[in-house]
Amino acid sequence: MKNHSLEQIISTTLRAGITLAAGLGIMGGLWFMYSLGSLPVSFATFHGADPVFRSPLSTVRAITKAGPGPGGLRPLAVVQLGILLLLATPVMRVLFSALGFMREGDRIYVFITLLVLATLLTSAFAL
Repeated sequence: MKNHSLEQIISTTLRAGITLAAGLGIMGGLWFMYSLGSLPVSFATFHGADPVFRSPLSTVRAITKAGPGPGGLRPLAVVQLGILLLLATPVMRVLFSALGFMREGDRIYVFITLLVLATLLTSAFAL
């Protein structure tokens, strides 16, 4: 694979990931404002994120499930999915870079890129 071809794949992945993530975030935000925007808000106490958003799989499942109140958790799940996609985009870029270096037979860059990928994944999933 030529460098130009690898750069095209990586740039297309970055553009598509960011565009899709932004679209999901905007769509979910507008949906949230439409369905729950008129509810009263209390700033006296902090309410953390709903436990359903603690894993990517449960976030995807929350989109299709109805929650409490008008609109339920679904708009927030769409926003959360956009955020997850935004976080996954650079990980995909590093993964495609590693595959490209593997095809070129450049072992040093494969090692360095896989080390970066392991660092990204460790920091993303560390408790």
